[in-house]
Amino acid sequence: MHMMLYDDGHTNIRNQDALLTFDNYPDIIALRDDGERDPAVFDIVVTNPPFGSIMRQEAMEMVGRFDLGHKKKSLPLEIMGLERSLQFLKPGGRLAIVLPEHVMKGKNMKYVRDWLYGVAHVKAIFFFPEEAFTPYGAMVKTCLCVLQKLRAGERPEGEENTFLCEVENLGYGATGRPKAGSEVQAAVEAFGAAVKWS
Repeated sequence: MHMMLYDDGHTNIRNQDALLTFDNYPDIIALRDDGERDPAVFDIVVTNPPFGSIMRQEAMEMVGRFDLGHKKKSLPLEIMGLERSLQFLKPGGRLAIVLPEHVMKGKNMKYVRDWLYGVAHVKAIFFFPEEAFTPYGAMVKTCLCVLQKLRAGERPEGEENTFLCEVENLGYGATGRPKAGSEVQAAVEAFGAAVKWS
């Protein structure tokens, strides 16, 4: 808001449906300097897509536009958000995305993980307690996934190291009140020490 009020010319703030076809983002595609129509223009994407919500009819009609929606009648919004976030990233770009924990652990989501390992390095997964989003009305176990999109011609290397971290104390409880003993800073430091970027 501060940037918009003072019109610094660099706000680049958009309020659009991120699941539309790419011809709906001419300003994003215009950021490219090579004339390509590919929307992969961002170095970093940080997102918390909606999950656990019912898909609107318009979203159901978009499922076929996504690799993960191939031959499916519906697709969770968080999965569409994951794929779209990677589409907006440049090769080698980084993504931090909040997802329901079952996406990275559940049997029914193995197809998502198989697809993911073919398009990105899974650098880290931080698992959060159920109360992480309780103050905001969500009662679901979540995780923060940190990914790096594969570069052109790059292939995943069989077994890759992924930093895994269970953060049990986020510094607040289920009501949102402060809670002593936050493990967040220790988790960030351990991540910084363990993860190397290519």
